[in-house]
Amino acid sequence: MDLLSTDIRKLYAHYLFPSLGSALVITIYSLVDTIAVGQSAGPNGAAAMAVIGPVWSMMISFGLLLGIGGAAMMSMRRGSGKEQEGRRYFSVGILAAGVFTLFLWGFFNLVAEDMLVFFGADAEILPLAMEYVFWVRLALPVFTMATVLAAYIRNDGAPGLCMAAVVTGGLFNVVGDWLFVFPLGMGISGAGLATVLGQAIQMGILCTHFLSKKNGLHWVRPTGFFRALGEILRLGVSPFLIDFTNGLLICLFNIQIVRCLQSNDALSVYGVVCTLVALIQALYNGVGQAIQPIISSNLGAKQPERIRAALGQGVRTVLLMGVVVTAVGLLFPRQLICIFIRATESVLAVGEPVFRIHFLAFLPMGLNILCGYYFQSMLHTREGMTVSLLRGILLSGTLILLLPALLGGEMIWWTMPITEALTLAVAAVFACRMRKNAAT
Repeated sequence: MDLLSTDIRKLYAHYLFPSLGSALVITIYSLVDTIAVGQSAGPNGAAAMAVIGPVWSMMISFGLLLGIGGAAMMSMRRGSGKEQEGRRYFSVGILAAGVFTLFLWGFFNLVAEDMLVFFGADAEILPLAMEYVFWVRLALPVFTMATVLAAYIRNDGAPGLCMAAVVTGGLFNVVGDWLFVFPLGMGISGAGLATVLGQAIQMGILCTHFLSKKNGLHWVRPTGFFRALGEILRLGVSPFLIDFTNGLLICLFNIQIVRCLQSNDALSVYGVVCTLVALIQALYNGVGQAIQPIISSNLGAKQPERIRAALGQGVRTVLLMGVVVTAVGLLFPRQLICIFIRATESVLAVGEPVFRIHFLAFLPMGLNILCGYYFQSMLHTREGMTVSLLRGILLSGTLILLLPALLGGEMIWWTMPITEALTLAVAAVFACRMRKNAAT
């Protein structure tokens, strides 16, 4: 489909469903792992998954930084008719991603155990977390590079292949979790192995795009490397901050739960909450990724009416998602907890009010994430960075420290609803200002 002339609703649907499918299946890795581990190892297993959560954020966020930013620059150059320039941004992005991933891999292998302790693991939880991470330490580059490749391939007109890759890898992870954890008795280590193998399958399928006749991703000499890399990083910083600061926030939550509530039951409930937040946030990211190539290309072609139409489609989608998700969390918290954990009554007593409070954050969250993608695609990187930092660590990090100190430990759970509501107010001011400036 032509990004510059196809009907926006058809174009949006063309990108939305593969993006949502990809986002949904990506989260299956942590979703199914948490269920398998929570049912086999009980609340301590779920608590271990909460401790591992920031590791996923670290790996994926750096992939988004170099993938989304580079793919956006590539699309804008293509939209303005500069095909060779677009290929240069692809080459710079892939080279930078490869170098940085190797550095990240070495660093993580050196400090993995200390990192998990910092993320909230105690003497009871750490052995379980290290069993899972054993396999991740061997295959970390696959996780980061798959995220990078998916961004470029999606913007190269093959969102269906991205969806096929994550669906296949995700289905293997589902089967592998059951096989390795239960019949083969590998426990939490089996869940880690299933995740790594599923991700390797996804990476292999993505690489088949380079053998396709429709492949437009060709390596060229990466001239002007550092200037191009600076532009890529500037555009990729908003989605990077969404995931990276989410990891920091999980770490802060873990530390505060242990310090203020002194409860492994609360930590296990938060492990489930983290998994569900990752799921819903990934779906919202899918909407943002669906509008991103449309907006970036039409910005290059100077077609503002098509940009507004694409944004309107995204807003309606995230609002509908937010209403449905929030209603499910308010009405069925006990049932959700029991899906993930072999729950005791003490876990359920902690978990039900936590779910009802935390799910209120999903109403404004979708609009905040969509605004981040919109500002990034429109080259308003300062606004996109501000929104991402406010909801990612500035407001949330401040509230997670202040609320328990001022109003008691249980107030920790109100951190995210308040953060998302305040961030939405700031994002609305930015959007109104951009619209006013465009009209003058």
